[in-house]
Amino acid sequence: MTKSIYLESPEIYEITAKIIESASDEKGDFIIFDQTIFYPQGGGQPADQGRVQADEKTYTIYDTRRVEGQIQHYLTPLLSDSIEGSKVTLILDKERRILNTRYHTAGHLIAALAQEISTTMKPTKGHHFPGEASVQFNGEPEDKISFLDKLQIEINKTISDNKKVQTNDLDPMTAKKIMNDLSYKLPTNKKLRVCNIAGFPSVPCGGTHVMHLGELKKIKILKCKTKKGQTKISYQL
Repeated sequence: MTKSIYLESPEIYEITAKIIESASDEKGDFIIFDQTIFYPQGGGQPADQGRVQADEKTYTIYDTRRVEGQIQHYLTPLLSDSIEGSKVTLILDKERRILNTRYHTAGHLIAALAQEISTTMKPTKGHHFPGEASVQFNGEPEDKISFLDKLQIEINKTISDNKKVQTNDLDPMTAKKIMNDLSYKLPTNKKLRVCNIAGFPSVPCGGTHVMHLGELKKIKILKCKTKKGQTKISYQL
């Protein structure tokens, strides 16, 4: 099982890792390491990209996915001398990670504020990809114009307050007690990773996040569409 360094230390952008396995599937050639700083795509956050340095050769990691519990690093060209147990250096695309992290936290902030402003709306999922970011809700605001105006004002204010953002693991019983108003079910057989923006309820999340909201700088709400009782709010940083 690959150790997920990105969960405990998302600010680490380079590590030494040991090759566990190399193989290929329909997406391409991949390598599994004993530990990684690369975030596998999921939870609305894009996959990390970067490089592998092996001796004097450099390989590009163009995608990272979790498949059947294993984190697979897809690279090109194939690391031809990938011997099980050999050590290499993993180097993350730092700018991409930071941008993805900011977008992910921004989505959580929008979700938290939107349901505070309109009690008829419950967040269901987020798509935090730069250039196409959005948060989806069950329900719709009673007055869309007033809602969007207030949402933008509250976003600006909350970012200005530079509230702290924390992630931690909760046992299932504790998680259930503090998050009993979710629109989806929680796993009951393992610890649950949650994200908490100071002053707002904790929510389940396995992604990476900024430490303070001031790092978001500015969120702009682009549009708000409602169809068949589902509202989608698009945004950009």
